Amino acid sequence: MHTATAQQNNATNLYAVLGGMHHQSGMVQQKTNTIWLFAYTALWNGQTFSAQEITTAKEYIVNVLMQAGSIQTNYEQTIQRILLTRNYLNNHPQKFVPQPSEWLNPQNTNGFAGTNEWYKKIVQKRKALPLYKYQWQLLTKAMDELINNPAALTFHYWRTHFAESGNHTLLNLFLSFAANASF
Repeated sequence: MHTATAQQNNATNLYAVLGGMHHQSGMVQQKTNTIWLFAYTALWNGQTFSAQEITTAKEYIVNVLMQAGSIQTNYEQTIQRILLTRNYLNNHPQKFVPQPSEWLNPQNTNGFAGTNEWYKKIVQKRKALPLYKYQWQLLTKAMDELINNPAALTFHYWRTHFAESGNHTLLNLFLSFAANASF
């Protein structure tokens, strides 16, 4: 059985992963769950994974969040690196992403670890063009707002924003994320 709710229920085990980091554990857990839900939506939507697979994937996500820098910065970067992967898959339909624990494994340079170089190119482009891929940053904000304030008004605001922006890929990702977060 696989639903977003079942995945979120597995997150209760995440506290054990966080150990004694009581002061940040709530934020890390919320960001980890959001990243997992978004990665699932963008890369594996509709697939079923075991509780162990999800827990392992979330452990890797926690490690990414706890790297140098702020949790929020690492979170935003991770979401954009997932978007880079989704974009790559859209442009290379013959390619696929392995199961989450393999893709997120930091030793797999063909997985999430390999997206760091792609992300650096985005950062470089933004130095000359600050609004480059700005909608990607807004998607991160939209997901945060939806998770923190799961009201119809929040959903409709962001749905309308992405629809009016003409970016159907982000609109569809947002709608799928919202559906997975709700059920």
